[in-house]
Amino acid sequence: MHKRTSKYFDPDKSFFNLFIVRLFIGALAAASIAVTIIIIKNSNLEADYSYKGINQLLTVFKVPLSILATLIPILAVFAANHISEQSKESNRLSKEQNTFSNYYSHIEFFTKYMDAYQSNRVININSRKLHNLLFPLAKHGDYRISASEISKTMKVIIALIKPIKLYEKNHSVKNLESVKEKMLTSGTEIFLRLTDFAEENMFDETKVSIKSRLTSEQFADTFLVPLDSAWKLTSLLLYACSFDPHYDLSRLKKLEDAFSTIMNSNEEVLRNMNATQKHIACKLG
Repeated sequence: MHKRTSKYFDPDKSFFNLFIVRLFIGALAAASIAVTIIIIKNSNLEADYSYKGINQLLTVFKVPLSILATLIPILAVFAANHISEQSKESNRLSKEQNTFSNYYSHIEFFTKYMDAYQSNRVININSRKLHNLLFPLAKHGDYRISASEISKTMKVIIALIKPIKLYEKNHSVKNLESVKEKMLTSGTEIFLRLTDFAEENMFDETKVSIKSRLTSEQFADTFLVPLDSAWKLTSLLLYACSFDPHYDLSRLKKLEDAFSTIMNSNEEVLRNMNATQKHIACKLG
């Protein structure tokens, strides 16, 4: 957070070190001295140390004394405003400290929450990176999940599922080619999104060269690589987003159900894909 201070009443300075206070004291003192000098030079004053002389002194110098007296209410107003600015600054610093403390507490609780997820799976998540991805405004005290980030990730995953569902309905060469295309585009992007918050060794399958196997008769084995990672990504996001009790998980749950359906029937899908690919290879041969 940026420090915001009053232009003339810096809360970090003492009252009499403020420029505006010194300016008014100097200006009014100078005016009072100037009027006093004018009175002395233009009056025939004689020394009289009796009570009459002292009373007369107050009368003669009434104007310069009045000028000095105006400092009292002016400085009182300035002092009240300076105290107000100091209170505001104190509240700002306190709020900033609380936000800072809450931010790191949020990260700590989220890390512990994700540790429970990792303990039952062979997976290595960088919880700090994932936290930054899901809660980009947490440093400013906004602990809501970034709906736009989740939507972008879901869009990539859905783009991978759609051609697979079409292929399940019609085992045509055209639909298989569509699956291949999405494996290269969506599959690659899914891997990139995983590495946004994963350690380098999180998924060994990211090292697989998908493109080199697209013409293989066992092409469908490669198809499982991005699909399995997309399922893992969906499950991970569903669990991570559950950390926010106010986040709507319905879309992620539907996506996970769709993956369950596909993965549960993958043997038949793989067999059909390999058969179609073998047919293509025979034609090319």
